[in-house]
Amino acid sequence: MGVLMPEAAIRKLLVDDSDVAAIVGSNMFPQYAPQSADFDYIVYNRISSDHQHHFTAASGLVEVTVQIDGYTREYITIKDLGDKMRLTLDGYYGIVTDSGDTISIDVIRLINHRDGFERPQGATDKAYHRIIQDYSMWCQEVVPAF
Repeated sequence: MGVLMPEAAIRKLLVDDSDVAAIVGSNMFPQYAPQSADFDYIVYNRISSDHQHHFTAASGLVEVTVQIDGYTREYITIKDLGDKMRLTLDGYYGIVTDSGDTISIDVIRLINHRDGFERPQGATDKAYHRIIQDYSMWCQEVVPAF
């Protein structure tokens, strides 16, 4: 049993939510989607980690910023996906376990939300809609022992 990475906890929460899964299924990828990925899907990425300290050592608390990008072909679907992700994650706190690994989350907060649209790049390419959400996660982490 180990420590679950914060971005993996985000994925677990989204995969387990039936409303999100109804749109993307389990099509959720870390960092980038493969060329062969079918629409609709999510890509998640850790943007930063701010490890908290007190006077003498690490405190065991970390603030992690995770970016989640949703991609769909239809505008109404991307708006729905964005709302479902927000309702699943914003304000969440608790313990998340996946494959025996666990993380304690103090709170997840939506800190930024924006829309995007990608035009076709070639004759065979199709346009798609994108939603970008940035979340701040306050989590417990293992403190280094010296």
